[in-house]
Amino acid sequence: MNIPVSSIIGKMEEELKKAKAAGTPHDLKARLLVIRSLCDVILDQQEENYDFSAIQEPKSESEITPLELEKMIGNANSKTLTMKERLLVEDDANGESIFDF
Repeated sequence: MNIPVSSIIGKMEEELKKAKAAGTPHDLKARLLVIRSLCDVILDQQEENYDFSAIQEPKSESEITPLELEKMIGNANSKTLTMKERLLVEDDANGESIFDF
């Protein structure tokens, strides 16, 4: 009986999620034994029967695109001015007062 590798890997992912949420060492060990058994099912199949076309790399939900990173942090090339640099350097108007024109 040929079981698609993708469906077995899907079951392994489900068991892995359950193993991560295991409350006791006994429950964790039971989940890991199920994962081992599913690995054995795949490894015992003939290699020519592997159906790798349906296997896809899961996209990490925490991947941040460069655009998102730029929006969060800002552009590294942009120069931020400090308060001292913003002050006018003139004879009669070089203070922080709103009345300095």
